[in-house]
Amino acid sequence: MITKEDVNRIMSISENYQLRDALMNALFDEKKKNSVFEQFLKLENDLSYEWFTNYFQENQSNRKDLMQDYTPNCICKLISRIVNANSVYDECCGIGGLTLSVWNENKNARFYLEEISDVSIAMLLFNLAIRNMNAYVRQCDILKNETIQCFKVTSGEKFSKVETCEEINFSVDLIISNPPYSLKFEDVEESKWNWDNRFMGWPMIPKAKADYAFLLHGLSKLNDNGTGIYILPHGVLFRGANEGKIRKQLIEKNLIDAIIGLPEKLFFNTQIPVILLIVKKNKQYEDFLFIDASKDFEKKGKQNDLKKETIDKIVNAYKERKNIDKFSNVITLEEIQMNDYNLNIPRYVDTAEAEPPIDLGNQIKKLNEIEREIKKSSKEICEMLKELVGPAEYEQHKWELMEQLKEKNEDESLMMMDIWKAIDLVQNELINQKEVNLTDVANVERSKKGKIYPAGCTLIQVSATRGQLELMQEEGIVDNKFAVIIPTKIDGEYLFNVLQITMPNFLLKYQTGININPNVLKYLKLQIHKDITIQKFVVETMHQIDKSINRTEREVESFKNIKKYHLDGMFPN
Repeated sequence: MITKEDVNRIMSISENYQLRDALMNALFDEKKKNSVFEQFLKLENDLSYEWFTNYFQENQSNRKDLMQDYTPNCICKLISRIVNANSVYDECCGIGGLTLSVWNENKNARFYLEEISDVSIAMLLFNLAIRNMNAYVRQCDILKNETIQCFKVTSGEKFSKVETCEEINFSVDLIISNPPYSLKFEDVEESKWNWDNRFMGWPMIPKAKADYAFLLHGLSKLNDNGTGIYILPHGVLFRGANEGKIRKQLIEKNLIDAIIGLPEKLFFNTQIPVILLIVKKNKQYEDFLFIDASKDFEKKGKQNDLKKETIDKIVNAYKERKNIDKFSNVITLEEIQMNDYNLNIPRYVDTAEAEPPIDLGNQIKKLNEIEREIKKSSKEICEMLKELVGPAEYEQHKWELMEQLKEKNEDESLMMMDIWKAIDLVQNELINQKEVNLTDVANVERSKKGKIYPAGCTLIQVSATRGQLELMQEEGIVDNKFAVIIPTKIDGEYLFNVLQITMPNFLLKYQTGININPNVLKYLKLQIHKDITIQKFVVETMHQIDKSINRTEREVESFKNIKKYHLDGMFPN
């Protein structure tokens, strides 16, 4: 691995900021270029990877203004294996990491690259020329489509020749792009947008997030049978307003081919997980492939990495377009339309691990064992209490406690027997369930100022939330951070219990960010008992079990205090 010290020594510089000028001077002086290249090749002759990775990340990337992040090697390898092409456009190419990965797969490909950063352009031209590649490089502001300068890189006997050139138009088989995520585009205006050939016919992006502007710019460079692979934040899959309209248009034009979710912490400067959004012109099918590889990674220090096996698995799933449990799923247009064109991956690939079913018979067996232990312990406690001495008031209550302990066990056992008998009587009704939409049995609305809601409503926090639920015990006004679920054809407390079970997994699919859009609750499906009397029986049974749990917890606390009293007496400070 070439170090920062190696780079600075070969380029005869002492400070990092001097690198850009030193590289550009060398690239346009054939004698100096050949000398510099030979010195680098003596240190490292493996041209398959990008040498400046660490130097760029630690010293040269402009994270603040340009949101520059070096594309991790594992993502470069993955993208290079998805599609093979003869002409490739690398949009926001940085120092060329993605391009070099694709070049490793096809040394004869022609490359077109665009980048804005002066420092990145210098490193990029170095990377292309030392590998004797053919390329066209445009230094430009992609969003404004303003050219700064252009370079022609032409292969030679050993190294490429670099020279300035005029701007050219081009279209390619493959677009690869890792644009800056959610970069602001303050200069975007409706009048300019509608007359820009790249964006004509598409809704205008928000000024705060330019993700779709980069995608549409790339599309304008794609030939009629081309493929585009974009590394983007998850927000492009579900954000609304005009971004939602652009997404809908991409779907309806059948341009989206696949979406691949990757693990978090793959990048050096950001922990956020990203996706590969793959677009394809002239698709021969009308379905969409979703792959969720977010849990398939290995730890490497503070960062995560994709193992070769994971890359193989993703590539095979993409090329074969096959369904793999908890990993990939081919989805129809109708299903995406049912989800209001929201492409959030958990809606289509269920990676939740089902909790193991509770062995009720085993639990009852354990309760029986506990009952026997309680009876035995109660007798032992009574015998020990006889020997323990305290104040007069304590002595009086101690004998009362001993009498209650003798009676308690029988009462507790009878109570549990009543519960099991009641359950046994209605067991056929208990297994008689049906699936309903939440909106079939309840109304859902964002809480309204001043409105009084009845007792029995379920509240779900929708602002800055993990989906916390509350049951309204009495009527009242509700804070605006909640949505209100008002039961119409179901017992309110029964519904609350069902929601506590089903809501966590549902929100894994439908919550995006820290807030919840109450409208997504229309997708929530519930398994409920049909008979309202059975619903009320379930609620009452839960009450009885809760009472037993609460009594036991209070009893444990009291015995802890008694123990502390006697320990304090035995071992005074």
